[in-house]
Amino acid sequence: MKVLLRLALNLILRLALIAVLATLIFGPAAQAEDSGAGEIRVGTQLVCNTQHEAFRFVKLYAGDAEAALRIVNAEESDPTACEIIPVIYSVGSRLGSAKTGTLTFNIVKIFIIGVVTTDGVRTVLPTEYFSALAVDERDA
Repeated sequence: MKVLLRLALNLILRLALIAVLATLIFGPAAQAEDSGAGEIRVGTQLVCNTQHEAFRFVKLYAGDAEAALRIVNAEESDPTACEIIPVIYSVGSRLGSAKTGTLTFNIVKIFIIGVVTTDGVRTVLPTEYFSALAVDERDA
């Protein structure tokens, strides 16, 4: 039980450190001009190398994310052009929006600051990628 508690505390401390570092690097969320920009988030997220790939993913998405990923990655001749992976990231600026069926997505810059692995969180130098965040139409 002590080992589990120690691991949980270690994870919390790492996440807190990452949040502090990201705030120092990216500035406080209150200064962000876009809704959600500057927030530190943890989750399984679409991560694409380019803005075009994120837009293309949304255009292809019809409920099957794996199928859309396969097509984008094949078009780019890069098996890792877009991936869906568990990460710690900060939301950057909104670059546009894209619609597929009844869903709308904001295409945004994201800054990956950590990757969640089976061994815990692995921090990385902040790196810019692109993603698609679903828009809650009730808030529009």
